[in-house]
Amino acid sequence: MAEAVTQAYRPGKAAVKYLRDYAEAESRGIEGIEGRWRSVLVIPAFAEDYEGLKHVTAALTNADCLQIWVINAPMSAEADALAATRACLRQAQSQGRTLWRHGNMQLQEIGGSAVLLVDRCAPDVLIPKELGVGLARKIGGDIALALLAGGNLQASWIHFTDADAELPADYFDQASLAGDGVALVYPFRHRGEGDARQQRLMQLYDSKLRCYVAGLQASGSPYAFHTVGSTLACRADAYAMVRGMPLRAAAEDFYLLNKLAKLGSVVQLKGEAIVLSGRLSSRVPFGTGPALQKALEGDGAVAFYHPATYPCLRILLQSVATLWRLREQPEAAVAKLASELSGYTGREDLANRALDVFAIAGAVRRFAAQSSTEQAFCRHFHCWFDGFQTLKWIHWWRDNLYPSIYCDHEEQIRALMNDIEDKDEV
Repeated sequence: MAEAVTQAYRPGKAAVKYLRDYAEAESRGIEGIEGRWRSVLVIPAFAEDYEGLKHVTAALTNADCLQIWVINAPMSAEADALAATRACLRQAQSQGRTLWRHGNMQLQEIGGSAVLLVDRCAPDVLIPKELGVGLARKIGGDIALALLAGGNLQASWIHFTDADAELPADYFDQASLAGDGVALVYPFRHRGEGDARQQRLMQLYDSKLRCYVAGLQASGSPYAFHTVGSTLACRADAYAMVRGMPLRAAAEDFYLLNKLAKLGSVVQLKGEAIVLSGRLSSRVPFGTGPALQKALEGDGAVAFYHPATYPCLRILLQSVATLWRLREQPEAAVAKLASELSGYTGREDLANRALDVFAIAGAVRRFAAQSSTEQAFCRHFHCWFDGFQTLKWIHWWRDNLYPSIYCDHEEQIRALMNDIEDKDEV
């Protein structure tokens, strides 16, 4: 079924501790699995069908890969969604040949592929609503880490995707280009679904995601990468160091990458794109599906951050060296930063208020006391002013000076992108 592994993954101390103290119960029930694979892929599935799940990896014809399907449902699932989920699990369990079974897990050989089925939709193992897809991904990630530590898997990457994705043929090959990165973000595109209006709105939302990352890149942010759960992978030891996938019903991908970026580089790959669904969805409280539904129910426009918010971020990030140089005079350092923000925005009152709201002076004092070099100071600053703080900063300027721009056609978006690129120097 799978060729013998020639090089075993050696778990570090973080992985050993994580598996002992923080991993989900399923990761401790894998003894007896005898397969050996080169790669591993985690796919959570709720209210999906079996044929759709098979289609995720249809292009990976030569991949020596273990797929982990965490077929799950929340305790709050509606009856039809729960029934569909359980029907998907039953059909998967009936396919191919059973190689191993323990508790709520079953390893199947289906059409030459190895699929580990994890049942988290039975009445006694439903997912708590507040933990949602985060717990489903964590279960799969924890099993993958345990299999890596046990010698069943060769590669040190844990890949995550979704049941509505279509992976490209070079999916695993792209990971070989990651260098020393701790995480990967694959290129992606959304396929058109539904009527013409829905497809147009999906294109607008896709552009919104790209405009935000372009704005962060123009600002010099170290968090300028997409955070889409179906497009990410991370190194096993890094996964353990951040204590696995965050237990959240949504945005678990954002918070995982936010943590990983503090350990090392997040590599944005350049190969063939993953194709994602442009369907409507209520599976999560926010994200692509709910955003698309909201736009359809509204006036057909999508909100984009104003291009003028990104130079406010750039001014802050460019000031870090000055903040270090004036660390013995934090008030003077913050006053200089306020002056630069005022010069750009024309609003001295808002510049001072923003720096007060984000407690920049206190951060300068704290990081100066913790740092003996400018490099250490910068590292402390960027670990604190992370992807979440960055988003809050953008939102603050949106709410106080630069309201969002609502776009309903591509010409507006091209103009916005040009504005972002033109404001890369302030």
